[in-house]
Amino acid sequence: MKIKVERAVFQDALKQVQSVVPSKTVLPIVANVKIEASEDGSIVLTATQIDLTYVASVHGEVSKPGSTTIPAKLLLSAVQK
Repeated sequence: MKIKVERAVFQDALKQVQSVVPSKTVLPIVANVKIEASEDGSIVLTATQIDLTYVASVHGEVSKPGSTTIPAKLLLSAVQK
């Protein structure tokens, strides 16, 4: 996956999605945010607490579509720096 998106736009969407990520969890995957990038330029961020899911979408340049998960707090920290 290879994407290019305006930092401020991505950061705002990530902050919204990260707000549902629990601080302590039994399932480590729940602390992650899922990023899906499509060829049409849509980038979808998804986070869940099992019973609650938040999805945010932004538009960017996607040169290689794909999906991955990454710890939400780690990603937000990197984007803010």
